[in-house]
Amino acid sequence: MPGDTLPPHAVEAADRAAWRRWLSRHQGQANGVWLVMARKGSDHEAPTLDEAIDEALCFGWIDSKQGRLDERRSLLWFAPRKPKSAWSGPHQRRAEALEAAGLMEPAGQAKVDEARRSGLWHKPPA
Repeated sequence: MPGDTLPPHAVEAADRAAWRRWLSRHQGQANGVWLVMARKGSDHEAPTLDEAIDEALCFGWIDSKQGRLDERRSLLWFAPRKPKSAWSGPHQRRAEALEAAGLMEPAGQAKVDEARRSGLWHKPPA
């Protein structure tokens, strides 16, 4: 079926744990991926938006542009955070909560620590 065709660099994860496993295995090998997400009201299995963003932050990745795949699925681009990118307030709060819960991975913690050292942690996004 045409709706089953995924674009290049697309990843399907049935849940938060599967997305975390993918990030753990590929965090240093990929320049970015389209994560297949469930559209509102869909029965497609995928992590929620909050889960997907939280797990990405744990590994030093960031969400970006969105795309539509079909009636049941959408796409959200995730990529490693660039060294000089400022952290938004919501992402700072998420990262702080993930730190407190002990969920940050070394790569994600390194991005947070570098942002704090360089002043990008509190710099407003452009």
